[in-house]
Amino acid sequence: MTIFLSPFPQNCIARGLPQCGVDAATGLLSRNLFACKLERELARVWPRASALLLIDVDGLDDLGEAFGRIGVEAVLEQFARRLENMAPRGAALGRLDRDTLALLLAGPEDLHQVTRTAAHIRRALEKPFDLAAGDIMLTACIGIATSPTDADTAAELLGHAGIALLHAGLAGHGVCCFYTASMQALPATPWSARHRAHWSGATAGDAVKRPAVPA
Repeated sequence: MTIFLSPFPQNCIARGLPQCGVDAATGLLSRNLFACKLERELARVWPRASALLLIDVDGLDDLGEAFGRIGVEAVLEQFARRLENMAPRGAALGRLDRDTLALLLAGPEDLHQVTRTAAHIRRALEKPFDLAAGDIMLTACIGIATSPTDADTAAELLGHAGIALLHAGLAGHGVCCFYTASMQALPATPWSARHRAHWSGATAGDAVKRPAVPA
């Protein structure tokens, strides 16, 4: 599992979305563009609830050793198309780092839509991925956090969804976890210790302030 942390571009709401482009391999929003989209959408729907789902495909390191980075990118490109096909209307999709994709539900009809979306993501993995060497089956871990229940800011929401994703990864393959406050104390394992600082940094500091309620 790869852990993402990126500083949020400053003043995204004031400047509008910058032309950061899309991820070349998947066609999804780039890391910086998704960060701005996240900040802007939370402000747009505030104080209505939003949910951020971080999705990490299991076993991509092993896949890379077997098929190279080309194989990994082929899987992520196919997975991105499946996510686009199943995502609810108005959802935003992005690629946050090498292996992690994100799906934002800003102001969904109800939070049951979040669990339905997670189930749809799992179903999107039931079909094998087509590689030159043959078909393969994969699973994915999902970490979910909601705003304003779990976080008041875009940076906090990202950090808390990341912590939930860490716990999902620790629990095994194909696990989905919703963030809870008790997750701040990660299990003491070599794997979690390597990444603890990344996500604690994502939830603190001079990141985005509480979104203003739109007029």
